[in-house]
Amino acid sequence: MAAGAVPISSGTLPVGADQELPQEFRDPRLQDRSQPVMTICDLGPMSAMSAKTLKDMGFADVAYVKGGTQAWKDAGLPVEELRAD
Repeated sequence: MAAGAVPISSGTLPVGADQELPQEFRDPRLQDRSQPVMTICDLGPMSAMSAKTLKDMGFADVAYVKGGTQAWKDAGLPVEELRAD
C-alpha cells in the first residue's frame, strides 16, 4: 500500500463520507470536504470510481492514482505493508 495511505474500502467510502447519516456511521477523516483526498487501489479502476464518488459528494480536491498501487510502486514511491491491527 502507498506509504501513509488510510485503507477505506470503496464500498464503505460513500457511507463514511456522508454527512447526513448518524454520527456512528461517519468516518471523521472524511467530513472535511476541503481537505485534499487521493484515492488508490491495486490497479486503478476502483480508485477512479471512488474519486468520482467523492467529487459527486462535494469534495473539492480529489485525485486518483492512474494505474493504482502497481504504478505507485513502479514509480519508486514509498510503500508499506498493510497491518492488521
